[in-house]
Amino acid sequence: MPALGVACLGIDWCIKPSFARQMAGKDITLQGNFDPAKLLAPIPVIKKEVSEMLQAFGKGRYVANLGHGILPHVPVDHARAFVDTVKGYEF
Repeated sequence: MPALGVACLGIDWCIKPSFARQMAGKDITLQGNFDPAKLLAPIPVIKKEVSEMLQAFGKGRYVANLGHGILPHVPVDHARAFVDTVKGYEF
């Protein structure tokens, strides 16, 4: 078990990936941190922002997710753009 006593930490969109990794260490999986409000942006912007988030966290010990719950008025196509970008991303 890592020093913090946890295997994974969920982080919100206010935390920079580099800071989260620095604080958590290399042995803890991080989960998050896409700002759910960004799902209201145009789909090309969502894809760009998701790709930048994935690049910032890197390949290992990371679970792509929102940094908080999804907002009820997010268009389904916008949520799908998030998921499809994550699934199709290549490091």
